[in-house]
Amino acid sequence: MDPILPSRPSAGPAPAPSRLPLPPARGRFAALPGVLVLGTLLAACGAAENIPSPPAVGEPSPTFEGQSLDGTDLTLDDFSGGPLLLNVWATWCAPCRHETPFLQGLYEEFGGDGLQVLGISVDGASSGEAIREFRAEYAVTYPMIHDPDGIAMDRFFVVGLPATFLIDGEGVMRLIRLGPVDETDEELMTALEELTQ
Repeated sequence: MDPILPSRPSAGPAPAPSRLPLPPARGRFAALPGVLVLGTLLAACGAAENIPSPPAVGEPSPTFEGQSLDGTDLTLDDFSGGPLLLNVWATWCAPCRHETPFLQGLYEEFGGDGLQVLGISVDGASSGEAIREFRAEYAVTYPMIHDPDGIAMDRFFVVGLPATFLIDGEGVMRLIRLGPVDETDEELMTALEELTQ
């Protein structure tokens, strides 16, 4: 026989839980949300000081290090003491191919007066042989670094190829060119003559 359970009177639906406002925060933790927001804002402002900015004429050049095509570790400091024409390029870049004979000519013309030229190829990791073939095809004799990770593009804020930077012997940026350079660039030619006297 089933046990008989007492019946429960029906009182309708259960009452909704009460939603009373919380009392205002008091005590030593009352200001904690405001302090957290303020701290976050201040930290963000402080971090803004560490955000790199694009290179600018008259300012120190960004640093860079990489490996030459023959495996030698190079830094921009290795080129200090004389003007450096730094060129960021790639083998697949048609304007880069067009300007390479001009860069080689500058190296030959001003190299005896202290001008150094450094090519930084941003071709992919498997492009070592293509870079060597490019170098042979254009009879390039100035040093080249293979930068498959595009670090130079980040450091120098390069958004398109080629990009050329003239850095003086003290490591100060003297000229920036985004796009190809050639003999019609009077400002470049004047700066080279001034820096190699």
